[in-house]
Amino acid sequence: MKNLFFKSSNLVKENSTATVVNTILEDLNVLTKKSNNVTSGDLVTSSNILTDIAGYVAGNTDALSSSQIEIFGSLCNNLLDDSNGRNWEQLKQKDSSSITGLVKAVADYSKSFTNVLNSEFSLTIQKENIVIQLGKVKSTDIVVPDRTKTLESWVLDSINEISMSRKYFDGLPITGYSSAFYRNISKLLPESLKSNTSYKYDVNSIIADFSIEPTPTKMNYHVVIKFNIFD
Repeated sequence: MKNLFFKSSNLVKENSTATVVNTILEDLNVLTKKSNNVTSGDLVTSSNILTDIAGYVAGNTDALSSSQIEIFGSLCNNLLDDSNGRNWEQLKQKDSSSITGLVKAVADYSKSFTNVLNSEFSLTIQKENIVIQLGKVKSTDIVVPDRTKTLESWVLDSINEISMSRKYFDGLPITGYSSAFYRNISKLLPESLKSNTSYKYDVNSIIADFSIEPTPTKMNYHVVIKFNIFD
C-alpha cells in the first residue's frame, strides 16, 4: 500500500494518465477487501490516496475514465465496511478529521466526473455502504436519491431527499450534480460537526452530501432537503 501512496503522491509530477489512476484504484480495491484484515493505518493511507486522486483529476479530467467511478465506489465501500468500524472509531479519537477526508475525496472526485460528459446523463453507483448518484440536467428537476432506480433498502426506507426545481436551470448552461449517501458513518463524524458552544447532539440518520457544478458564485437556487428525525 505504501507503493500505491507513493504513486498517488506523484501523480502531478509524473503527469499521469487515466491508465495509471485506474491501476492505483484497482490495486487499492483489492488490498482493502475485508479478507485482507485492513488496519487503521491502511484506512488513513487509503483515504490519503483517494484525496490525491480526487485532487489530481480535478485539474486533469483526461485522467478520468468511464470505468473509474465504479471502482472508486467499490473501494469506498470496502473502507466503510462494518468490519472496519472499530478502527474508524479509534482514528476518530486520535484525529477528528479521520472520516471527513474520505467524504471530501468522494465529493471532489464525483464533482470532477460530471465534467467528463457534455450531454445530459444520470449515473448510479450503489454499494452496501455507499450510494453515489450524479449526472447532468438542462430541463428536468434534480432529485436525489433517484428512487426510480433500484437502490439499497437503507436508502429506499429513508425519507432523506435533496431536490432542486428545473425552473432554476431555465436558460442556463447544462448543470452537473453529484451526491453521495452513506449508510453507517454518522457515529464517526467529528464532534465539532455535532456541537456548538451550548448544545451537543447526535446524528442518527444516513449522511448525504450534495453539490452542483459549475459551482455558483452566489446561491440563487432553492434547495429542498428532507430528512428523518428520530427520538
